[in-house]
Amino acid sequence: MLKLGSHPKVYQCSFCGKDASQVEKLVAGPDDIYICDRCVKLVAELLNVKLNDENLTATSEKDNDLWQSSFNHSQKYSEPKLKSTTKVCKCSFCGKSESQVEKLVAGSNNVCICGKCTKLCLEVLEDTVNPKI
Repeated sequence: MLKLGSHPKVYQCSFCGKDASQVEKLVAGPDDIYICDRCVKLVAELLNVKLNDENLTATSEKDNDLWQSSFNHSQKYSEPKLKSTTKVCKCSFCGKSESQVEKLVAGSNNVCICGKCTKLCLEVLEDTVNPKI
C-alpha cells in the first residue's frame, strides 16, 4: 500500500533509461537492475549472441567500430555499447568481472552485461513470448 504523498515505483531500463510503459518487456536483474527487450536485442547483436549458440563469441574489433559509430547519434535515450573505458566494470547481472568474461556491454548508468547474461535474457524474453507447456 502506498503512503499518502508517495509515488509508485517506476521501473526503467538501466541501459537506455526508458520506463516500463515505453518498452514491451523489462527483464529484472539483481539490485534494481533492469534491461528492456530492445536493449537485450541490441546487446545480443553487438556481441553476436544467439539463443541456440553453445559458444558465446564476440564480434570482431571492426564490427565493434561499426557498432560504436552507429550508436553515436544524438537522441533522448542512450544505446548500449561495447565497453571501452579504463574504469573497472563487472556484469551487473552475474557480478563477473571484465577479466572473467569475453566482452561486456555498458549502459548509460554504469551498468554492464556480459554475453552469457545477455543469452539468459534472450531466453527469458523468448519464454514469455512462446511459453513451454
